[in-house]
Amino acid sequence: MRDSLSILIICDPSLKNEIELLIGEHRTNLTVIYWSKDSPIQPHPIDPIWDSEKHWDVLFSVYSDYILSPYALSKIRIPLNIHPALPENPGVGHDVYPLIDNQGNCGATIHWMEEKVDHGVIFESRVTPLHKNATYPLTRKLNQTAVLYLFEKWFKMATKGCQSELLEKLQASLGQGRGWTSPTSSTRDRRTRLIAFRKNNPSKWERLQIPLSLLSTNSNRPTDLIHNNHSL
Repeated sequence: MRDSLSILIICDPSLKNEIELLIGEHRTNLTVIYWSKDSPIQPHPIDPIWDSEKHWDVLFSVYSDYILSPYALSKIRIPLNIHPALPENPGVGHDVYPLIDNQGNCGATIHWMEEKVDHGVIFESRVTPLHKNATYPLTRKLNQTAVLYLFEKWFKMATKGCQSELLEKLQASLGQGRGWTSPTSSTRDRRTRLIAFRKNNPSKWERLQIPLSLLSTNSNRPTDLIHNNHSL
C-alpha cells in the first residue's frame, strides 16, 4: 500500500458535523459522501462514482444504510462498516432491541463489509452500558457516540502513519469466526416485534419513547446524497 491511502467515507448526514471535526485537516486522497435514504433529492448522485476508474484502499461506511453492490465492493481493498449496534443486533433494530430485550448494553461494531448485510468478520466492538431507565433517544445517542469512537480510532490508523497497525488488526481477525451472534433483523422483523411489544407492554412502550414511525409499513427507496469530494 502507498503511504497515503485513498479513503472513501459514506456517512449518514446526521453525523456530518462530528465526522468533519474528526477528519480535521486530513483531506488528501479523501472522498466523503453524506447519504440518506429519506431525502427527496434527485437524481441519485452516488452511482456515478462506481462508474469511474477510481479504486479506494479503504471504505468507512459510518452509520449508513447505503448497500454497496458487489461491483462497488470490488473497487475497495478494505471495506469497513461501522454498525450502530453490538454483534447480537445485526440489521435494523439497533436502537430498540437493547431496550425491549433488556440487554443491558448498546454500542457499535466495526466489521468487514460483504454483499450480505452485517455478515462480514468483526474487528472490534464498543460496548456502552445501558441504564435500566434508558429511552430510545438516549440509546440512539449512545450508539452514535460508540460509532464515532470506532470511526476516530480506525480512521487514525488509516491516516496517521499507522497503516501497519491497521493491517495487523485486520489480518489477526480475518482468520477467526465472523462474530455475529444473532440472525440479521429486517425492517419487517423489527415492525412485527415492536407491534407485539407495544400491545403487551403499553406503559413501558410510552416510557421508552419509541417513535410510532417505526411501526409504519412505508419503505422509501434510497434517493439522496450530499457529496463532498476532498481529494487533492
